[in-house]
Amino acid sequence: MRLAIFLTLIFITSTLAPFATSATTETQFNDGSTSYETTFTGSGTGTAGVISIPYGAEVTAAEFRLTGEASNTAYTNYSSNAHYGGAGDGNWQSSPPSPFTYGSRSNMDVNSETMTLKGIPSTNHADFTRTSTVQSLGGAHQNTTGGFIALSDQGYNSPGLKHPDLAVSSSASWTYMGVVVPISEYELHVMKYSQTYLSSTPTILRINKSTGAYLGTASFQSSSTNGCTASSNYYMHDATVYNGDVYTASYSYNDVVKWTVTSTTWKCSQVWSYSQYITGVDFDDDTGKMYISTYDYQGQSHYLKEVNPASPTSINGSWLLGTYPSMYYYYGAGLVVNYPMVTYNLYSNQGYKSTHHQYAFNGLWLDSMGEVEIDGGGHYGLVDDGTGKVAFTCHYYSAYCPTSQSRKINFMGDGDLFDSRSSTTTSATVIGTTFSVGKSITSLKLTSVLAYEPTGTSINIDISNDGGVTWMHANAGQMVTFATAGSMLKWRAHLNGTTSKTPILG
Repeated sequence: MRLAIFLTLIFITSTLAPFATSATTETQFNDGSTSYETTFTGSGTGTAGVISIPYGAEVTAAEFRLTGEASNTAYTNYSSNAHYGGAGDGNWQSSPPSPFTYGSRSNMDVNSETMTLKGIPSTNHADFTRTSTVQSLGGAHQNTTGGFIALSDQGYNSPGLKHPDLAVSSSASWTYMGVVVPISEYELHVMKYSQTYLSSTPTILRINKSTGAYLGTASFQSSSTNGCTASSNYYMHDATVYNGDVYTASYSYNDVVKWTVTSTTWKCSQVWSYSQYITGVDFDDDTGKMYISTYDYQGQSHYLKEVNPASPTSINGSWLLGTYPSMYYYYGAGLVVNYPMVTYNLYSNQGYKSTHHQYAFNGLWLDSMGEVEIDGGGHYGLVDDGTGKVAFTCHYYSAYCPTSQSRKINFMGDGDLFDSRSSTTTSATVIGTTFSVGKSITSLKLTSVLAYEPTGTSINIDISNDGGVTWMHANAGQMVTFATAGSMLKWRAHLNGTTSKTPILG
């Protein structure tokens, strides 16, 4: 009995005794060194030495301190405009210098091997709906209703003329808005999406064209004939109405789709497919010619193409609208052709704004007249409403549409000369009112000249920065540099025509 008690006490005492009387901190490797260093010439791994731990020891904490430094440092002096994305204040152009593989810039201006923060430009446009815009007509005629100047009065809708907006009833749900289609003189159909991307079937809102009242919704009817599918209404970037039918541009599916439309239904009747993205579609009402606009991804270029209305995949003519880099960050989203005038809408995916690019046919050529940034925000579609106006509405309602454009359908002139009249004057020089800017400038850019110039007529523009003391000729899109800085800006236009034809300045 006594022996058993003794053994039990020995066992209990042993379990309470510690294995070591104190902890040991190790600060070196097996070879006695306290640090490890390796140099990498690329990606790789390194073994940071060996630490031995005695058998039975317990590790209570471990700490590693890592530092990295370049073993060699070299500097390159990037000093040219090309090193910083090219001259100007737009998006990055071309490839960045080696070893970089990607370059981007924002709100920067690069010129003369110097990079500075981009300034806020002073802009001004000649609003011909106001007589105060013009100092002297020089024998020309100003139509303030149509917003243009010509050698005689004309029936003309200037493409730069902003018409009153249509306010839509608050009873209509208004989120991500798409193409506006005037299906009759009384009713508009507006595409509405649940997200910013157009990769789904939209809801069709019916809106009274005169009052903006919400009339309910229309629906898409299923059809599987002539290439029609349930997704023929996806990626709708533009539309047009011709001979009672609606044609839409399906961007990502490379399709032009023909629809039979009533007040309450849309039914696909024909689909034509192409090898490029389809960005716009329209008919010239006077000639019956059909046009589409396309985007070539590989060439990063936008094109206008005349196609055969009876067989729209047959191309009769093609014209370049623009290419990289000036149009690189934009989606084509709307086309209007009223020969010889062409309007092409570009919707930016950086800033969600729209820019209307204006062109005019000059014989076999298509000349650029410049561009106009739209105040109403970025939009899809430019659709002629049959009354000399094109309709559209801001797309990204919740974030990028101005408050003033809340539930608004916008209208602008379509560039159509619907009544050509003779003139007793064959030339005139129109001088604009002087306007001042807060800082003297030496450079001035003429962004656009919205001119209708029939064969045998012309308009020449001069600009001044000293109130008209000195003049310099300027073309649309041209940056003019003056010898001396000035702050009194002025323009003049020389109109040259015949007794039967007059140029029109919009």
